[in-house]
Amino acid sequence: MEQFAAIIERIEQGESVRSICDRPGWPTRNGFRRFIAADRAAFERYETALATGKAFRRRPKPTPQVATKPCVTADQIARVIAAVDRGTLLKEACEAAGLKVAAFQFKVLRQPALRARWLEAKQLATAARLCAGTLQHVDKILNLIESGMSLRAAIASDAAFPDKSKFLNALDTDADLRWRYDEAIAANREDIARRARRRRLALTSFTGLDLADQVDKALPKKTDPDIRKEVVAEVVAAALGGDISHRDVGQEARRLARKATNQLFRPEHASLDMPLGPDSSATLGDLLSNWDS
Repeated sequence: MEQFAAIIERIEQGESVRSICDRPGWPTRNGFRRFIAADRAAFERYETALATGKAFRRRPKPTPQVATKPCVTADQIARVIAAVDRGTLLKEACEAAGLKVAAFQFKVLRQPALRARWLEAKQLATAARLCAGTLQHVDKILNLIESGMSLRAAIASDAAFPDKSKFLNALDTDADLRWRYDEAIAANREDIARRARRRRLALTSFTGLDLADQVDKALPKKTDPDIRKEVVAEVVAAALGGDISHRDVGQEARRLARKATNQLFRPEHASLDMPLGPDSSATLGDLLSNWDS
């Protein structure tokens, strides 16, 4: 009877008989149905609980309280920009004004007047943090970039050079430095594109078969067949990969052939059992034994 009262109480709160009776320690659904079928008062109480539970489930849900975002005031914006003008970092200035960095940037970037004022303050603060030595390093880095090096390679060439972020901040302080950097990067990109076009033209003007035939003709006729195959494959791969020019394939093939032949027929590598040729059954020992005859 105690469990029946507990079940009725849960039904009145909107729970179903299935969800209540499926829990461990509670009577089964069939047992509950048999109980209310045998007791008229229990059945009537069950029907009343069903109506109450249905009304409970249909009650209006409370409206969730939406937290209102704090408004970014003009005074806070002015305080942050003034602090940045004095050389304070943006994060520290926002914390002192009670703002988040994202909220400040969102407010500033949406208004052109505030954005121009913020960029001017940022440029002045960056210039104040830069020393003369940093500007000298920037000039040296630009010279390296203008000579054809990438920005990463130029900065890594000297441990005394500033990192990438400081270098880019220094460019923002001087329009001439920014112009030199943009021109150098554009020239490097054009040079890379020009080399890529030359390489594509070279690859399309020669196929692998043409190169193989050219390399094979450049080798001496008495070159060992195995050495010939290795040299042809290596030179063709190097030419197609752009490591050597197509005009130098013959010279490179002859050099590799001489190197391989010298390594193969060195006296310290010679053996009396070494065959005289790939298709010969005679050995070096047979040649020496019949030398006087």
